[in-house]
Amino acid sequence: MAKLVSVVGQKGGCGKTSTLIIMASMLAYEYKKKVLVLDCDTIQQTISKLRELDLQSLERKVEKNENG
Repeated sequence: MAKLVSVVGQKGGCGKTSTLIIMASMLAYEYKKKVLVLDCDTIQQTISKLRELDLQSLERKVEKNENG
């Protein structure tokens, strides 16, 4: 069953993009879930940050945290 999660707020600089990237990454790589990220902001900062993300580095960090 699909679930919808929204990260919204009118104020800039309160961590919406960071929260969304971390949450989407954890769902995709740690929990093996399919994730669709929609960025409705005209600046599309979330999409540009996701493109910069080094996925192999993220996987190593997740594995390191699991192993202590």
